[in-house]
Amino acid sequence: MVELAIDNGYRLIDGAWMYRTEPDVGKAVGNKIKSGVVKREDIFIISKLWRTMHDPKDVPVAMERTLKDLGLKYVDSYLMHFPLASKKAADEYEMVHLEEADIPIEVTWKAMEKLVKLGYTKSVGLSNFNMSQIDRIVRDCEFFPVINEIEVNPFFHQKPLLDHCKQNGIQVVAYGAFYSPENPWLDPDIPSLITHATIKKLAKKHGKTPGQIIIRYLYQIDCVPITKTNFIDHLVENISAFENWNGLDNQDMKEMAQLNTGVRRFKFDKSKHFKEYPFTEDM
Repeated sequence: MVELAIDNGYRLIDGAWMYRTEPDVGKAVGNKIKSGVVKREDIFIISKLWRTMHDPKDVPVAMERTLKDLGLKYVDSYLMHFPLASKKAADEYEMVHLEEADIPIEVTWKAMEKLVKLGYTKSVGLSNFNMSQIDRIVRDCEFFPVINEIEVNPFFHQKPLLDHCKQNGIQVVAYGAFYSPENPWLDPDIPSLITHATIKKLAKKHGKTPGQIIIRYLYQIDCVPITKTNFIDHLVENISAFENWNGLDNQDMKEMAQLNTGVRRFKFDKSKHFKEYPFTEDM
């Protein structure tokens, strides 16, 4: 699917060690580079440091493992996946039942900055960080975070956090763009964005699909939307969201703004007891 994505014009690949896809991603990117479809510098590859690797001595180990899995000399941005430092678990892929580790985010960040100097990553960034946590990082850093990857969609705007990131020169990358209606471990009672009447109305008005309306909306509020799919037609549909139209007009954007519920879908609430749990702050 990654090779098909590159063939269809995708140039940003959002990854992480915890996704367990980096060997396959690396193989796909390598194939496209070898065949001359793209050059390495044409692709922007993101990876992420997992919660159990926040100890400074573990940071380069995690980075080197990612590079080995990808078969690459560097990534374009390496993000702290969560501000939730955790102790190592018996199962290294454990995502839910983790114990808190006493490692400040500032200490982990300093270790990540060294990766830039080593040439392992072009930049460093954040994921799932709130405003006060961002402030603590930027207050005393050598390399500013270039990204904060967070949940943003028409049901959950996060405007204060978006504004805060913009003021600090941080690009927001938006996950959960479609409110992940197909995700089995999220609340099934939360309605789907794709079938919402307002979005269907705007799709009809502009001759686009509901998914394309959502992608365009996120772009117009200065977010980089991350979408994932296992279907080729959806892959083509998503990247076609910018073709042959000028986007949503002011009235459309006002209607989209009214969809905000302030309800977060990705709560990661099994870690709610962690002192750095980021979602207690009103974002």
